[in-house]
Amino acid sequence: VMLHADRGKPRWREGFDWRDPAGFEVPALNHNTDELSCAIGVASIGRLADTIARRLAYVKAVHAGLAARAKACYGHPWTEGDSPFVYPVHVRPGVLRIGKAEFARALAAEGIGNNPDYRYVVAEWTYMRPHLAPTKGTPNATAKREGCFQLYLNENYGPQEAEDTVAAILKLERHYAA
Repeated sequence: VMLHADRGKPRWREGFDWRDPAGFEVPALNHNTDELSCAIGVASIGRLADTIARRLAYVKAVHAGLAARAKACYGHPWTEGDSPFVYPVHVRPGVLRIGKAEFARALAAEGIGNNPDYRYVVAEWTYMRPHLAPTKGTPNATAKREGCFQLYLNENYGPQEAEDTVAAILKLERHYAA
């Protein structure tokens, strides 16, 4: 019951890593909310279109700023129909003298929230393997994941936060240029 209540997470297992979906045991929904959380969720649905539009405005601004000025980093393509929760920023190999993860940690030290180790490649999840065709993995998906970090998004981010994000990335690019 606990597995199915919280996205297949074996919460009782010693050393369980909450951020690594490869350790989840079954595909499951997130049914661990109480009545108050559900009421907040229902109220949030009324703001959903605005939330998506505001997050996309931030993504567009960061994407444009990186495209115009960055040498090592570039934003992931997006469309008007996207509903982003995070935004991938790719790091070109060989342009910096440090790796993507170290760059992302330095960016976090500058106050820009991100995840340098996004673990959501479905083919790597143990419980999914029996349901997938036998392959040698998903090298394209894995390579993309290994070459980018995820910027955290918030609908309250505006033009200033987008400019701050781009400025911090450019500062670190200059500092860590190969």
